[in-house]
Amino acid sequence: MKTIKRALSVIVAGALSASLCAMPALATTSGNIDEGMSLRTYTVDIYGGNNGTINGENHIAVDVEAGKKLSFNDLVVTMNEAAADKYYVKGLREASVNNAYSGQFVVKPSNVDQTSDTTYALSGSMEVTEDTDLVVAYGIKSQRVNYTVRYVDKNGVDIIPADTYTGDIGDRPAPVAKYIDGYLPRVMNTVMPALKGGEETVITFDYVRLDPSYRVIYENEIIRVITPEGEEIVVNPVTEEEAEAAGGVVPIVDATGETIIDEDGNPLAAPIVEENLEDNENPLASANGEAGINTQAQNAASVLSWLLPLLAAVVVAGLIMFFALLIRSKRKNDGKSTR
Repeated sequence: MKTIKRALSVIVAGALSASLCAMPALATTSGNIDEGMSLRTYTVDIYGGNNGTINGENHIAVDVEAGKKLSFNDLVVTMNEAAADKYYVKGLREASVNNAYSGQFVVKPSNVDQTSDTTYALSGSMEVTEDTDLVVAYGIKSQRVNYTVRYVDKNGVDIIPADTYTGDIGDRPAPVAKYIDGYLPRVMNTVMPALKGGEETVITFDYVRLDPSYRVIYENEIIRVITPEGEEIVVNPVTEEEAEAAGGVVPIVDATGETIIDEDGNPLAAPIVEENLEDNENPLASANGEAGINTQAQNAASVLSWLLPLLAAVVVAGLIMFFALLIRSKRKNDGKSTR
């Protein structure tokens, strides 16, 4: 009997040990999501690279509270005089991002203002959720090409003047729709085809005008529609898949379920988050952070993929040991009884 108890103790201890060893891995994956987000501080390191400095330094470090936004409005890149003849500042990117995909930059070309032959002022912001390395992205002047972004109404008429930006041959810029009072864009962000030399590239954002009794407010990257009764409705952009599933249009409704209408009396559609103009390319990460959430879920699934088989192996090994000891003990007892 004592032998059986010892066997059971071994099984329980083995299973408990395996569970405790696996717990830290799960905590590492999910702990940052639910606990302590507002208490953590992350460091953003910004490097000027070989061709220039950032605020007069080769490298600056900024501590940011988790979930808060880091503003780039006070950053100035000063290029080395020798490099300024050949290169220009395209933006600011994460160290892991390809220099050609300016649509993924944290400071896009549209947020770079050349203030002199060698200096460029940056603007914009990014939400900080982890320690991050950022580097200044440089382009080659000899490969510069211009592209134009237009903002038009239903008749194709420019609502505001078009913008002209600069990129390198092979770049895939991702311009963002501008906020225009009284209008909503059909798409918030467009990933362009690769830029080519000798061709004029034009991207057009289509806008819908609201019924005059409604107002549109753009504030801190959030769109709100104000109804005639004064109700504020936050407009949540949708994915292309969500729009297709709803028959092409996801209508915006107020608290009573009434559909907001455009100037023609049609249901006002929620804008699409992003449109990729090349079907053979994988879409870039959306602006609502789903890529990060999916990555965390994949990490948790990866841990479970080896944790469950490990626990199963411990249980099976324990059962084999238990039955082996049980049979051995029974044989001993049978031997004693025959004597």
